[in-house]
Amino acid sequence: DIFVPIPFGESHGMFIEFKKPGKGRLSEEQIDYAKFVETFGYRYIVATDYKVAVESLLLYLGYSKGTKTC
Repeated sequence: DIFVPIPFGESHGMFIEFKKPGKGRLSEEQIDYAKFVETFGYRYIVATDYKVAVESLLLYLGYSKGTKTC
């Protein structure tokens, strides 16, 4: 799991929770934590693979789909 402590836009940072595709589910504690951090202006996403995580991070940082980053 990853915490991105970079404020961007109206968010103070972003949490990325990784789960196995098809099998991974958030526990009740994780659901409660997601709601808690979102109330304080943080973004919380669940990613089932690295592509979802990378795309979500790039979108969070203001890159649009198809934009070259390097």
